[in-house]
Amino acid sequence: MKKILKKSLVSILLLGVFIVSLVTLSACNNKEEKMQILDLKNLEYLEEIQKKGDLIFEWLAPYNKLRPTLIVFHGEWLNNSNNSFTMTLDENEYTMYDAENNPTDYVVQKNISGYLDNGLNRDLDYYWLRVAQYNVAIFHWERFADDDTEGISSKLYTVPKMRYRKDDGTYEVVKVPKADLTSIVASLYLKELDGITTGREIRFVGNGIGANLALSVSDLLTTYYHNKLIDNTFLPQRLTLCDPYMQNDDMHLTIPWNKDIDTQKGTMGMINDMLDKVTGVGTVCEMIESKEMKFYTEEVVDEYGVISEVELYKETYAYDVSRKGAAIESLFEEILEKVAYLEMSQSYSLKLSDEYKNYKRLALDWYLYSIIGSDDKSVGYPSSPSGGSQPSTSNWGTRETRPMVNDRKKNNDLSSATASNRGLNFSVSAWTPTVYTRALKGISFSQKKSTSNASSNVHNVQTYNYTEYIMEYFCSENYQKSNQDDYTLICGYIYFDANGDSYINDGLDKGIANATVNFDIKPQSTTSQGTKANFNVVTDESGFYVIRLNDKTVDENGDISEKGYRFNETYTVTLTYLITSPRFVYQPNQASGLFYETVGGQNFSESNVTFELKDYYANAITIKNCLVISENP
Repeated sequence: MKKILKKSLVSILLLGVFIVSLVTLSACNNKEEKMQILDLKNLEYLEEIQKKGDLIFEWLAPYNKLRPTLIVFHGEWLNNSNNSFTMTLDENEYTMYDAENNPTDYVVQKNISGYLDNGLNRDLDYYWLRVAQYNVAIFHWERFADDDTEGISSKLYTVPKMRYRKDDGTYEVVKVPKADLTSIVASLYLKELDGITTGREIRFVGNGIGANLALSVSDLLTTYYHNKLIDNTFLPQRLTLCDPYMQNDDMHLTIPWNKDIDTQKGTMGMINDMLDKVTGVGTVCEMIESKEMKFYTEEVVDEYGVISEVELYKETYAYDVSRKGAAIESLFEEILEKVAYLEMSQSYSLKLSDEYKNYKRLALDWYLYSIIGSDDKSVGYPSSPSGGSQPSTSNWGTRETRPMVNDRKKNNDLSSATASNRGLNFSVSAWTPTVYTRALKGISFSQKKSTSNASSNVHNVQTYNYTEYIMEYFCSENYQKSNQDDYTLICGYIYFDANGDSYINDGLDKGIANATVNFDIKPQSTTSQGTKANFNVVTDESGFYVIRLNDKTVDENGDISEKGYRFNETYTVTLTYLITSPRFVYQPNQASGLFYETVGGQNFSESNVTFELKDYYANAITIKNCLVISENP
């Protein structure tokens, strides 16, 4: 009996030890997995590196809390780390047109007048500081970006390949920070903006591997936000990836702050996973890839032995990475679903040096310049649609910047009686408002120019023939046309206007998630056979809702159906949002002024907004936001 009791006691003691050990191990694991922001005070060699001009933010003008902010992350900086990246176009590369001395050596468009007819200012920061009125900072990491592509990419996420170029051309591999670049940059960024963020837009723009850095920093900041280590005002509201480094070879690493990110599918898989997270909290993302078009002729012999010359071309992207194969194409399509995308076709880079092209900044240079909108004077109603002497600027941007429109022929047409309502359908550009860019998520643009009138479609709306447009000169106007065919979008934010100014500028977490918006549509004509509809849609985590109306005028046999959204007539649309919390009331102040501005403001009148959907908006986007404020503001 005593032996049995003794054995039982030993068993109980062993069980107790096991449980205590398990609890202790669990506590240790939880402690290890707890997210922490990298403490820069404990980072060796950082101060020494910053004295060399690396790993620092350069502000191009004193910071103004009332303005939005642009932060540029430059890309590869090969064999050039003794020089600093600037937003200024290289005058040796972007040569101005000189008809008298050298009529062929030019890259800048000879017929473009630039912003307000002043010509092109090579200091592109001028347009951001003075025209768009942003705070502007450049993150300098030239010495770390002066390396081979794989090495630079690895530094973003791991320590083993951490090194930087020294003045003598060799690499420092010993006195380097023992942390990945993403964690370092995120901590530097948080220190830089500590106490000065207000919720106004912060825009990250990166090129080449700098685009991957901008994305990974956004992803890490989102992780910090989910772990309640930072508030939403530090999150970038907009992220622009210019020629990001996309390859599909296994990276053989684990992302330290997010082990769920798939690195086996290369940087393409990482970009896809990170975009999932950053867009989930409401960051608006756009991606631009530059495509160099080189033309040549080749003799071909037909079946009858006749020899003729055929013009062919070679396409070259920033990175020579194959996208062939169903799996890769599918992954790329997943990426496109999360961004507004532009494939920028141009041939002027053939005049640029190979050294300059190694910086992977072709798309970046264009994007930074596009903040002024179109630099073509024939865009934006050069004369009044009503025949008056003054141009109509109601659909322009601030400080008389011209719109960047989708399907220029259709949306810049002055011949229609409704021309004053056109020009409201924008394309991908820095000029395009962020709220509108969010509506472009999942829509891709290519460069196409109308060549001739085709015929009227089933809606009795004029259609056109198009050909691929290739920019021969550097300019911001590039004739974009989206793949948004046969449907129209109505979308917007349900948003808490914390500062009460009637605009969406209070931070990402002010969107009201899971809000119900009622949609009602009916044709105005009493004899119409067009479809009536009434249903509800729910906002996403960021407070954004999307209503898609498909073109149903053609049935499965190709015949015109009796029912559907027949956009050859006018519909009346009513959107209603009913406040469910006693804490809020409707923002009484309507956003007013330019359409460019009001797409980011309060559009509802109390609980609803009613508007007309006309034929020329059959393949376009309508933005309607409902803002609420505190009951006791």
